[in-house]
Amino acid sequence: MKIEYIVMDNTHENAMNAERMRYQSYGVKNIEKIDAEYLEDIKEGSVLVFLCLVDDKPVAACYISNYNNTLFVEYLFTLAEYQRKQLYYGKNLLQYILDNKKIVEEYFECTINQSLLYPANNNVIPLYES
Repeated sequence: MKIEYIVMDNTHENAMNAERMRYQSYGVKNIEKIDAEYLEDIKEGSVLVFLCLVDDKPVAACYISNYNNTLFVEYLFTLAEYQRKQLYYGKNLLQYILDNKKIVEEYFECTINQSLLYPANNNVIPLYES
């Protein structure tokens, strides 16, 4: 099994695929009628998308933005069939981003002073704290 972390190119097709994966990871079945709220932000480059690939298949993603030299984790998600596995794809993706913040700094042309994550639900706080 080959696992790698990459920065996604900001194309329309890639942005749509990332948004579809985000909806799928939350259990949405009909992903043809999604409201891709981050589509334009990804295409315009105001959101940087990191992917975790397993055997070249995207299984987890993280949306990163920058505001006042702060790295904001907008979304971190993993496809359902890859969640809660021994390899912790989402958790390791987030750790990769934090360990390689230089990529984020170069992308946004700034020095990151802090990182912030506001979980949407309290059940995931222990994951992020670890």
